[in-house]
Amino acid sequence: MPWPVPRHRARLLQEAGERFGAGLSVRRHPREKSMKRSLRGIAFIGAFAAGAFLGVVAAPGQKAVHVDSATAAYKELSPGASAAIVWGDMDKGPSGAFTRFVPGMSAPLHTHTNDVRIVVLKGAYLYKPENGPEQRVSAGHYIFIPGGDRHVSGSDAKEGALFYQTSSASST
Repeated sequence: MPWPVPRHRARLLQEAGERFGAGLSVRRHPREKSMKRSLRGIAFIGAFAAGAFLGVVAAPGQKAVHVDSATAAYKELSPGASAAIVWGDMDKGPSGAFTRFVPGMSAPLHTHTNDVRIVVLKGAYLYKPENGPEQRVSAGHYIFIPGGDRHVSGSDAKEGALFYQTSSASST
């Protein structure tokens, strides 16, 4: 009775048997079929998940969007703070926006209902939690502010701040 061998070795043994007339009979490893089925199943699930994800992210009919923060239309949010909405609606649900703070701007202690994610593009965003030290978030840096977090927001005294922010829902 032939012994079980992995496929790559079986091919080599088969070729050697044909070359030297040994007439070797090779049996596949008993788990080879189940492993193949498992790998096919995993590949199918992965492809399905990737397709579903891409379908959510890039729905049919959507087009690429390009917004230049330097030429975007900004609307004043409060004295010293303005935003250019890139997508969504800051007052009603999920959104993304370029936000500018004038140099030295400071928003008093406040909270946001939902999480806010910020990437600073120019200048520095100053974050001061109610019970903690001030953090300077410079250009190229990211900060996550959880919903309900009481903090003071501000900007660099010389450069102000330009940042891109997203919120999972209304950020007021």
